[in-house]
Amino acid sequence: MKARDIKLMLFAVIIGVFLFSLMTPVIVHGASMSPTYVSRDVLLMNRVSYKVSDPVRGDIIVFKSNIVGSDGKEKYVIKRVVGLPGENITITNGSVYINGDLYYENYLNDKYTDGDVNMTVKEGFYFVLGDNRDISLDSRNELIGLIDNKKIVGKIYFRIM
Repeated sequence: MKARDIKLMLFAVIIGVFLFSLMTPVIVHGASMSPTYVSRDVLLMNRVSYKVSDPVRGDIIVFKSNIVGSDGKEKYVIKRVVGLPGENITITNGSVYINGDLYYENYLNDKYTDGDVNMTVKEGFYFVLGDNRDISLDSRNELIGLIDNKKIVGKIYFRIM
């Protein structure tokens, strides 16, 4: 092998490691984000976006939940950011309100959101919902609750396949 080939391979490995540290593939398990994402979709997650900025409403995030899997580790979950720190979130009569204003979500198949919620999101935390509200375990449930900014792993950018 020539020195030039070795340098080229080394450069490719370095670029690969660098890109993998920024972006990570994620596989969806379950239907709680349907119709946006379905089980076995492969998504690309940016691991550094929230090191330089905060999540905004509508972002789809990956976070470490309080739910422990059969392997004894906390499970990673994908949900959509709906409530930001300091905002009042109300869910009543099947509708979501943010600071008293009806929140319109054009990505939902079923516009009805079950639950009876009236809370102010604490500083450093986020209120998240799944797009398939009928089956989603999200901030409406105390098992998930509000998401601590420190538990957010990354932001989903797009579906690979």
